Amino acid sequence: MPSKKEEIASQLADLTARIVQIESSISLISSRMIQNELVQKDLQHQITDVTTTMANLVQPVKSPIPKQSYQPFLDDLKRFTEKETCTVIYDSNKDGMTSR
Repeated sequence: MPSKKEEIASQLADLTARIVQIESSISLISSRMIQNELVQKDLQHQITDVTTTMANLVQPVKSPIPKQSYQPFLDDLKRFTEKETCTVIYDSNKDGMTSR
């Protein structure tokens, strides 16, 4: 039967081994965390570059048919049908397309 000193020495050796394992695990986690931070920064720079490039390349969409071009035809249609009031089915100020 081991003496109390030997038991304590054995427990101390086990605890020391566990501490060494924990320290190596913490070191590995820390290095992976640093690597992930670097990758995240690199990805953020790439996203910023792509966003800037796309903002410069993509032009705003212009109105396919301006309202001024079809308004005379709409006026003729109103005179022909003798209806001055129209029900708006679709109206968009951005593209100028209005269906009545």
